[in-house]
Amino acid sequence: MYIPATVGCEKNTSYMAKQVPAFLSGKTPPDFAPDNFEVDFNGRATEADLTPLGRSQMGLPPLKAPVERTTRQEPAKATA
Repeated sequence: MYIPATVGCEKNTSYMAKQVPAFLSGKTPPDFAPDNFEVDFNGRATEADLTPLGRSQMGLPPLKAPVERTTRQEPAKATA
């Protein structure tokens, strides 16, 4: 399981660049033993399972689909 709860620093950004291809292909993360037992696992998590936040946390680009708004949001008013 990959839990992307890290600070945005050079070391973590470098790791994420190696983690993304491993996740997309179902391989073991680069900092674990290379068992790759999930490659053929039926039901493993895939890119399609990720929410927009999950995509961002995995270092994947946002989807190009338009976002629908169900209610109109008014800008917050400043208070003194």
